[in-house]
Amino acid sequence: MKLLSTMGWSADVVLHPLSVLKPEQAVIFYGTSDDDSRQKVEAAMDKIKNNAKMALKFVEVNPFSLEDCIEKMRPELTEDSIANITGGTKLMSFALALLATYGYYTDGAIPVIYVVTKGGTTELKRIPIVVDEMDLGFKKNKKNTIMRQILQYCMIKEKSYLARRYEQS
Repeated sequence: MKLLSTMGWSADVVLHPLSVLKPEQAVIFYGTSDDDSRQKVEAAMDKIKNNAKMALKFVEVNPFSLEDCIEKMRPELTEDSIANITGGTKLMSFALALLATYGYYTDGAIPVIYVVTKGGTTELKRIPIVVDEMDLGFKKNKKNTIMRQILQYCMIKEKSYLARRYEQS
């Protein structure tokens, strides 16, 4: 199994799923916006390197570019992946959740998880993202739904499974 995680300044939101799920490989997507954030992210990366016991791959993304996140995250998705969207910017988390949900390289979505700490207890929660074609507005008479706009902006260029379906409708 391969764990894909978005990461910001905190290593804990990556280390907890690594210790619970024990994947063979972990891919951590990170990004920085200035020298201060780079130092914090590098400290988190060092903590992960010192504590993780599996193959690690760190992939730098522009944390404020949806296109860059999708372009760099997409090649890492496999059918045996799990997406941890806890860390990083909201845009990084959205990009990974979007890719995971629409089954970029699979016939279905890969699981999406989030690290939750409540009352001193940390646990993983699976986010129940269920996508139904009809909910997306794929009927021919629904030309300008918000989901169509998002798909058009994010996915058409990437020629994903869902983008091909969009073009056919």
